[in-house]
Amino acid sequence: MEDYVSSSSGDSTSTGEIEMDNAVTSAVALAASFLQHVANPPRPVYQRVSVERDRAAANERLMKDYFDPVEPRYNEASFRRRFRMSSRLFLRIAQDLEREKPYFQQRCDARGRMGFTAIQKCTSALRILGYGNATDINDEYLKMGEKTTRDSMENYCKGIIDLYGERYLRKPTWLDLQKIYDVHEEVHGLPGMIGSIDCMHWQWANCPNAWRGQFTRGDQKGPSVILQAVASYDLWIWNAYFGSAGSNNDINVLEASPIIEDRISGNAPEASFFVNGSYYPFGYYLGDGIYPELPMIIKTFRDPIDEKRAYFKKVQESSRKDIERLFGVLKKRWHFVSNPCRLGSKQKMMYVMYACLILHNMILEDEGKAYCQDYTPGYVEPERERISMEERIANSNFMRNKEAHYALTADLVEHYPVSLDASSLNQLTNPPDLLADFDSQSRSKMRSFQFCCFLLIGCLISQIYASSDAIFYESFDESFEGSWIASEKEEYSGEWKHSKSEGHDDYGLLVSEKARKYAIVKELEKPVELKDGTTVLQYEVRLQNGLECGGAYLKYLRPQEAGWTAKGFDNESPYSIMFGPDKCGATNKVHFILKHKNPKSGEYVEHHLKFPPTVPSDKLTHVYTAIIKPDNELVILVDGEEKKKANFLSSEDFEPALIPAKTIPDPDDKKPEDWDERAQIPDPDAKKPEDWDEDAPMEILDEEAEKPEGWLEDEPEEIDDPEAVKPEDWDDEEDGEWEAPKIDNPKCESAPGCGEWRRPLKRNPAYKGKWHAPLIENPAYKGIWKPREIPNPDYFELEKPDFEPIAAIGIEIWTMQDGILFDNILIASDEKTASEIRDTTWKPKFKVEEEKQKAEEPSVVSDGLKGIKKTVFDALYKIADLPFLADHNEKILELIEKAEKQPNITIGVIVSIFVVILTGLLKLLFGGKKATKKVNVEPAKKEEGESSKPAEGEAEKEEEEEKSDAAAAPRRKTRRDD
Repeated sequence: MEDYVSSSSGDSTSTGEIEMDNAVTSAVALAASFLQHVANPPRPVYQRVSVERDRAAANERLMKDYFDPVEPRYNEASFRRRFRMSSRLFLRIAQDLEREKPYFQQRCDARGRMGFTAIQKCTSALRILGYGNATDINDEYLKMGEKTTRDSMENYCKGIIDLYGERYLRKPTWLDLQKIYDVHEEVHGLPGMIGSIDCMHWQWANCPNAWRGQFTRGDQKGPSVILQAVASYDLWIWNAYFGSAGSNNDINVLEASPIIEDRISGNAPEASFFVNGSYYPFGYYLGDGIYPELPMIIKTFRDPIDEKRAYFKKVQESSRKDIERLFGVLKKRWHFVSNPCRLGSKQKMMYVMYACLILHNMILEDEGKAYCQDYTPGYVEPERERISMEERIANSNFMRNKEAHYALTADLVEHYPVSLDASSLNQLTNPPDLLADFDSQSRSKMRSFQFCCFLLIGCLISQIYASSDAIFYESFDESFEGSWIASEKEEYSGEWKHSKSEGHDDYGLLVSEKARKYAIVKELEKPVELKDGTTVLQYEVRLQNGLECGGAYLKYLRPQEAGWTAKGFDNESPYSIMFGPDKCGATNKVHFILKHKNPKSGEYVEHHLKFPPTVPSDKLTHVYTAIIKPDNELVILVDGEEKKKANFLSSEDFEPALIPAKTIPDPDDKKPEDWDERAQIPDPDAKKPEDWDEDAPMEILDEEAEKPEGWLEDEPEEIDDPEAVKPEDWDDEEDGEWEAPKIDNPKCESAPGCGEWRRPLKRNPAYKGKWHAPLIENPAYKGIWKPREIPNPDYFELEKPDFEPIAAIGIEIWTMQDGILFDNILIASDEKTASEIRDTTWKPKFKVEEEKQKAEEPSVVSDGLKGIKKTVFDALYKIADLPFLADHNEKILELIEKAEKQPNITIGVIVSIFVVILTGLLKLLFGGKKATKKVNVEPAKKEEGESSKPAEGEAEKEEEEEKSDAAAAPRRKTRRDD
């Protein structure tokens, strides 16, 4: 009993200690957990909040605002601005999507509440595409959450592509090409032109890190995907290709797009044309300088050598603006594609881009601006026979034949009979430099003296012109504040300054900030009439920091409506004439635009001068002059030299012409139903041969093929990149679920292949394809239908332009550069007055600036001359080492060294060396008496034991002779030995 009690007592003590230890351990763990929680609090978990959005009320408000059949709150103009299209087109798309796509059909949820309507979902998608806003922007108005907004946009884009892609993003058919040819020949004067081709970058903000190298190029801020498009004059998109990985420039995209492949494979419709008497089977595109010299792409001349090429250069560059206008319209209409894309999938980017292009074409057709509106659903071009490999190779060689490109370009140049005008005959040489013999110190003193004289003359200018024929003159010698009024519109945030021209004491009106809009105006005391006599418009402008993108032109405003003030001056203020330089991208011209009132319609129309002069590319002061003569002649001068002469009443000089056409196409005329425009039709009498098997496949399995040894069937070709890390700013709700990019499986590099092995395909010898009847001439062919011509109701006769008076002078520009300085603005009634002002104000400044520019250039020029000089003398030293000039080597080396020390005799040395070379050649070919050959007596045959080497004494003798020869005629040391 005692033993039991003792034993039980011991067990109880042991159990209590264990429980105590466990309690202490738990307390320590709890304390450690608490401290860790305090130091590193867990990320808060936000529960999803259910918001009662009242979709039905939002739909009712939307219908009342825009779709009320009686009186919507917002009119059609507001609808077009906010939805980017007419309500008619919007409802057509919404109804088609609701009928064909289940996603857009309104359904009830589990609680019996009605979901979003098709109109709500389409509105949400268009708001995101049009404004480029975040996906939660529609929550307040449409009561639609972020995910539903994203799904609506994605399904909207897919639905647009599925329903309308075949029609509105089709390749041009033969009928389309005939109409395009007619339009472009009428508008641009270019027969056979399909359209303009170029590329546009769409920045990809959420490009995966593993792909950034494939989608990034140096001239872009980050990764981007390229869109290649072809646009006709009506801005219809005929070919669109969204660049794939690795397409970092226009040429790669061109090679990957189907444009070239269709020509090579024979799938492109053969729409032939004639130009300059030559036949060409296919049309062409206008491209910029980056494209290769292909027969299908016509580029401009970089430096035209004659008047015809210069004229064609202007035609090509002005016609190629169609594609630039298209990209501008796309970016303004669809801000989603103008902003960096935050989609994480390239496939989704493709849906969005193609949907925007299709919608663009649909809007053109809806507004009646598309030329090729006749479309037959399901129409397919007659399938052509599969070409042989030899034909494919021949087509490929032709597509890369530069001679064909040059031939077409030459024919297009000859298509324009251009006569020389006065500007081409006015290329006078520069006057001799009177300071050429002065040293640098004398030049500096002379410039200082010139400055003093010119400053004195400038101070007296205003007094001199007070008694001249100057109607208005502004020298900006005094501050412009008070006389020139800056616009107070919010968009014109640029600050004007009264500043000196760089390097002068002459003041002007300065554009002081980059990337700003500027507007300022000066009202004249009395409007200037332009109807009688000569009127001269002239002003100076200096682009001190160059001009990459911006304008530097003046607007000569006509009398404004009652209530208008100078502080309200903006782009909408009507003007009579706009004149001056404008440069941005491919645009480089000195504008002259006349706003003329049609006496029949009362509408003001802008008439642009065709083929205006280009803007000088330096940073010097230039003076621009427009002379309006009473005989309807316009003369444009740049720095006093005639650059353009035109006639206001000539349709060759202004676009559109001031005098409208007498006849126009009848808008009510419709093509007869029985009018057949098909030049060729399938032969109705042709029959398919009995042995023609249309069901035979093009390719069949190669039964003789065997799986290569070492093929890894259990290994995938691509695996997730183990080093890829999810970006910190990745939002699964907005960007979608993140997936690691794929990389090639390294195990497959040493193996012949990975994945499931399949037998390769080979060409089926029995394949003939689908049989088509051969084409024959269509007996019912009537040609391409055109509406009949009717008298133009707006036609009028005009003996002289009805110029509007000039009541104010304004500068309204948007420029990316600062440092633009305006000065010496003149309106005069006499050419002599304008010439005198040029001579006394502009010419002195220009000469000083030109001298300064020349003084800064010699360092660059001298470096280039040193390189040329080194190349010339290296070549001369090599010539001196030629074997047949060995007899003259000493003389030639002496001449070369002398020329190096005295550069002024280099030309004479080269001529002398040429004479020596010519003498050597003549002597070599026809030289005098031949040298008598020495007879070598063959030595006696040696015994086998004797050595065949010369005797040791003879070898020493020869060595001594060589040394003596070297001492007698040491080689001349030249700079090559240094």
